[in-house]
Amino acid sequence: MVKGVVWDPIGRYLATQSTDKTLRVWRMSDWQEEAKICDPFSKCGGTTTVLRIGWSPDGQYIVSSHAMNNEGPVAKIIEREDWKARMDFVGHRRAIESVRFNPHLFHYNKRPVSCVAIAAGTVASQSGSLL
Repeated sequence: MVKGVVWDPIGRYLATQSTDKTLRVWRMSDWQEEAKICDPFSKCGGTTTVLRIGWSPDGQYIVSSHAMNNEGPVAKIIEREDWKARMDFVGHRRAIESVRFNPHLFHYNKRPVSCVAIAAGTVASQSGSLL
């Protein structure tokens, strides 16, 4: 069952996150699957009520909810370039249900990127903690 859907701000893709422990990216041009991301979600226990994912405002990253890294719940950051998850936000005791990118751009390695707002509390988990 699909529990999270988000449109690409560039207008090329739709991303979904489901109870089958996958995040899928769909091409809007022909509605075919562009990418199926499983690894960050394979060790997750049950599922949460919602799985709210988000695109960065520039469309270069997707941040997912309900992922795992070293047995701990994280929000995975997936790069549009190759659909790989190389970075994550850590620090929660329970599954992350909802994420949201900060609409302001920052620079990382001399290129503009968007960041998940940490101080604004836009990553929430079942433990009630905010990043």
